[in-house]
Amino acid sequence: MVIKERMVKMKKVMLLHGVNHNMFGKRDPK
Repeated sequence: MVIKERMVKMKKVMLLHGVNHNMFGKRDPK
Protein backbone atom coordinates (compact mmCIF):
# COMPACT_ATOMS: atom_id res chain seq x y z
CA MET A 1 0.00 0.00 0.00
CA VAL A 2 3.06 2.25 0.33
CA ILE A 3 3.40 2.30 -3.47
CA LYS A 4 -0.17 3.61 -3.84
CA GLU A 5 0.58 6.40 -1.37
CA ARG A 6 3.71 7.33 -3.30
CA MET A 7 1.75 7.38 -6.58
CA VAL A 8 -0.80 9.78 -5.08
CA LYS A 9 2.01 12.01 -3.83
CA MET A 10 3.67 12.00 -7.25
CA LYS A 11 0.35 12.88 -8.93
CA LYS A 12 -0.12 15.79 -6.52
CA VAL A 13 3.43 17.03 -7.16
CA MET A 14 2.98 16.75 -10.93
CA LEU A 15 -0.34 18.60 -10.71
CA LEU A 16 1.20 21.40 -8.63
CA HIS A 17 4.19 21.60 -10.99
CA GLY A 18 1.83 21.81 -13.98
CA VAL A 19 -0.14 24.65 -12.38
CA ASN A 20 3.06 26.52 -11.53
CA HIS A 21 4.38 26.00 -15.07
CA ASN A 22 1.13 27.33 -16.56
CA MET A 23 1.18 30.38 -14.26
CA PHE A 24 4.83 31.15 -15.02
CA GLY A 25 4.24 30.54 -18.73
CA LYS A 26 1.39 33.08 -18.78
CA ARG A 27 3.40 35.56 -16.73
CA ASP A 28 6.56 35.15 -18.82
CA PRO A 29 6.07 35.47 -22.62
CA LYS A 30 9.29 33.47 -23.14
